[in-house]
Amino acid sequence: MEKKQVLGLNHKMSLIKAELNKFKIPKSGHNKYSGFHYHELTDFLPLINKLNLKHGVNAFPKFLKHEQICVLTLINADDKQDFYEVIIPYVEAEMLGKGGSASVVDAIQRLGSTITYNRRYLYQSAYDILESDGVDSLPPIEPNKEASKKEEAPSGKKECNDATFKKLVEAIQEGRGTVEIAKETYIFTGQQNIELLNIKSK
Repeated sequence: MEKKQVLGLNHKMSLIKAELNKFKIPKSGHNKYSGFHYHELTDFLPLINKLNLKHGVNAFPKFLKHEQICVLTLINADDKQDFYEVIIPYVEAEMLGKGGSASVVDAIQRLGSTITYNRRYLYQSAYDILESDGVDSLPPIEPNKEASKKEEAPSGKKECNDATFKKLVEAIQEGRGTVEIAKETYIFTGQQNIELLNIKSK
């Protein structure tokens, strides 16, 4: 009897992401203040669950408030030893009342919103669901050159462009550097910091 070929998790995830890219996932969320649309968790999670079942992948989210991180563990259903984790910072949902006043929601409602928001960003990060409307809809901000010079001088840090960041990641993965050393030299974007967290978890 021919032995069934077991695909690795990285291979399975690449297949899932490729299939996800074929769908035009709706954006049912609407930010009325900034006027942009965004993905709700319910827009893509049923599709992800269906593709996970098809390709044999399980996803388990964890919310570690005290460690200030959220973790999505992806496991190969055909090989329980084959897994990896996606990590993002834990952020508590800010619940505001009408007109920006203090919220009157109770603790359990705040918890539910916090889990939903963090879970949404976990899955978007893990499955490469891109969303730029929120940023693109904002008016451009003219840089204050004098302020930038003053801010850069004390720290001596430089912004890390995509090409440099790629080389840094490769160096850290090969053991030729550390995240801590990289942060002493460069200023990283939010997305770059998330990727650095994922490197540390390996």
